[in-house]
Amino acid sequence: IPDCNPAFLVSEMLTNPATGMGFSAGWLDSLQQYSDYCLAAQMLMSPAFTAQKPGRDWITDILDATNTDACWTGEKLRLLPRYEQGLTSSLGTYTPNITPVANVTIDDLIDTGNPYPITVDRIDDEDIPNVYRAEYTDRSSSYNTDIVSVEDEASIVTSGARADNQKSWLWFCRSDYAQWALEQHKHFRRSVRNRYTFILPFRFDMLEVGDLLTITYPLLNLYQWPVRVESIESDETSS
Repeated sequence: IPDCNPAFLVSEMLTNPATGMGFSAGWLDSLQQYSDYCLAAQMLMSPAFTAQKPGRDWITDILDATNTDACWTGEKLRLLPRYEQGLTSSLGTYTPNITPVANVTIDDLIDTGNPYPITVDRIDDEDIPNVYRAEYTDRSSSYNTDIVSVEDEASIVTSGARADNQKSWLWFCRSDYAQWALEQHKHFRRSVRNRYTFILPFRFDMLEVGDLLTITYPLLNLYQWPVRVESIESDETSS
């Protein structure tokens, strides 16, 4: 295989004592799940650092291309693939961790004085692109650049085409790598649209950014609805 596992790239860029960013290896959570995901999905890269920019920007590009979130828990950096189904390929097997650490019910929610103790912000369909394109480097064509594209045809028919900014994923050197990555990018943009905000008592202080929860709140038709913790603000009585 002439390409590299992105998990190795991120680790080297952060922690290599000679060429890395000075990030302590002790601050980096296990990358095993991220590595398994990249191998099983066959999203491998051949990096070429052809421009000068901050290392964090290169890592952001890698995570964007591999549909993965970076979360700082306060102690460690976690990389969380957004893909939540099992995958198997000739390169490996990926088993996502989709076990919730807690189920939040109406009895856990602290009253904020609002009509509902949960605030829901939803991205309107008209604000979500339905045409996606990415540029990649085609090894089978003497490493010339080419374009892959993905469209949501039903959305285009009902509300017209809305193009996302074209991605520059030149470290992908095969069309199938870039195509699969773009499919996952579209799926995430189209399906993850709600943001929930609520206050919990201090007994939930074990929660960390990136943890998976379920919410049960019948008034909003939520029954063990899975959500991932995006941010946490704490005070003396709640978090």
